Amino acid sequence: MTDPPRASALEFRLTDRQRRRSGRGLVGLAAMAWSIGLVRLAVTHRLDQAGGWAGLVVLAAVLAVLVAGVRRVQPVLVLDETAAHWRWGPRQSSMPWPEVDAVEVRERGTARRVVLSGPVGRVVLPVPLTGGSLVGPGVDPGLDEKVDVIRQWWQEHRRQ
Repeated sequence: MTDPPRASALEFRLTDRQRRRSGRGLVGLAAMAWSIGLVRLAVTHRLDQAGGWAGLVVLAAVLAVLVAGVRRVQPVLVLDETAAHWRWGPRQSSMPWPEVDAVEVRERGTARRVVLSGPVGRVVLPVPLTGGSLVGPGVDPGLDEKVDVIRQWWQEHRRQ
């Protein structure tokens, strides 16, 4: 029996749970920013004026647009036969497999990230990841398996 055909490219993104948590964190940050605006207007007695509440409505609208825009920008890692490619918003980069010296996991506090080491130094990949700050994406229970898959791709394609 032969092995099933292997995919020509593999893609990693945040898990559904990580996306939801990240979205809630962004909404929480926006609520804090709106609250700061509310306190500032209340302390300076501008809420008593006719346009005081209009400023808060405009601030809420701007924050809502920002949160919606930032939520659409999701990090992605794509592995193919030639290289590891990643992007996060407008930032894009890649590292050819022959240039990768090692695939490692960097741990800082509760955060764990995948790092590619090469001739240009160490590059931290945007995904997969786990842990992070209170507003970060949170836990990815499959991180170790994903790291093993990345290492496997690197070992299979680094000498081509």
